[in-house]
Amino acid sequence: MSYAAVPPGPVTMDLPFVSESAGEARRALVAWLQDHGTAQPVVDDARLVMTELVSNAVRHAAPLGGTDLRVCWSRSGDALSLSVYDGGAPNTPRQVAAPADSESGRGLAIVDALSQEWRVERLAEATVIHVLLRMDAPDDSRITGIA
Repeated sequence: MSYAAVPPGPVTMDLPFVSESAGEARRALVAWLQDHGTAQPVVDDARLVMTELVSNAVRHAAPLGGTDLRVCWSRSGDALSLSVYDGGAPNTPRQVAAPADSESGRGLAIVDALSQEWRVERLAEATVIHVLLRMDAPDDSRITGIA
């Protein structure tokens, strides 16, 4: 996919249900944000959140429609909305307290620290994680306390 022609409005991408899709979603999101003149700290936060959401979907859920996952984003005023759709899992995604030496388990803690809000929506055929990020320059102190 070429990112030279970045769409101006909301973006929806259907991607293969593989770990490499985190990089594809991340690159497209970064190109879109940079094309819209977004401050670098916001780009960095959005990149990390998108990576966590797609990685978690591939690791913990089933594919959407048997083969894919869907990522969406849009800007409204001073907020960036990110959503990742997957085919769901037996358990609802939730933030856990991961030990400091754990190699996993911090994804939603990072999402929580960087976002204004996030929530899980269960649909008949999908589970969606919606994240709202502020578009003004973030306060780096928000991420303290994440081991």
